[in-house]
Amino acid sequence: MGKEAKQIAFFKISNHSELLIIIAIFSKLNLNTTKHLDFLAFAQGFMLYSKSNDTEYRKNLKPTLCSIINTLNSKRTNFDMSSAHKIELSANWILGFVEGDGSFSYDSSSSANRFSIKQKDINKAILIAIRDYFNNLARKSDYSLDINENVVNVYNEMPNFSRLNISRTSFIGDVLIPFFNSLTFQTKKI
Repeated sequence: MGKEAKQIAFFKISNHSELLIIIAIFSKLNLNTTKHLDFLAFAQGFMLYSKSNDTEYRKNLKPTLCSIINTLNSKRTNFDMSSAHKIELSANWILGFVEGDGSFSYDSSSSANRFSIKQKDINKAILIAIRDYFNNLARKSDYSLDINENVVNVYNEMPNFSRLNISRTSFIGDVLIPFFNSLTFQTKKI
């Protein structure tokens, strides 16, 4: 009778002191995608709400909080990042991102291994940064990469989506596999 429901796990933090810790962490560590904007809005709303336990204050705050809530996630229409916001990548950040959004696959029709990450176009900059990271990693390794080669590709796919794609077997074997083998996966993608 229809599709099976996906099994999804949620981890919720709602304790005030624990939320303050989370806000402190993500205020120091960089969120590289538009999640950064959602975090800023969430933190703003939380701080406003936490200013006072006064019932009248919170009642008057409700329209402001509703306005903030209406800018989060899929309701967001403004995706402009501050000029101070910089994409900062590390090996472990990339691993975490790949564990959430990456795909390792084999295309039997073309007998090709493939690594890819798909994002909405508004996050295309992160795919370009990851492409540059992997190209720099290749140049630092023994992998022979011509500066003009397009081994790590970022392209538009379908309306509103972009994809980073690597399908060259030698690049996957000589650069990607050693890179990911040097890290500790936390999910089943291993």
